[in-house]
Amino acid sequence: MLLPVALCTAMLAIGFVVARLSGVDGSGLLWDYVLKSTAITLTYLMVWAFIEIAKLSRTNADRPLHIVARKLPKRLELIALPCLVFPLFLAGYTTAKTAIPFLVGFEWDRFWADTDAFLFGVAPWWIT
Repeated sequence: MLLPVALCTAMLAIGFVVARLSGVDGSGLLWDYVLKSTAITLTYLMVWAFIEIAKLSRTNADRPLHIVARKLPKRLELIALPCLVFPLFLAGYTTAKTAIPFLVGFEWDRFWADTDAFLFGVAPWWIT
């Protein structure tokens, strides 16, 4: 868990520095990413709980909700990364990426477009 937190912290710092240098305000991104991540995480938890209860109902288990509630703390540890760290990382990354043209312009666009075409054999957006 330490590596994702370290990467997230580094990305936030880079995003903050680049945003300050370029004058880009990325403060609204964090709340938006946190809301979406929370919605996805809650949906995941509901689907997981439904599947667990459905499995328990097939075995006629007593008190299936109680059994699922006991399993929940282990599951909560696994969702800390996507629910908390990932939105912070994305906010920092998006802010830094948005700020790049204000700092260096678009001089490298042709190079990266040609590199993409070389790697994929065609412009990647044609594939997607």
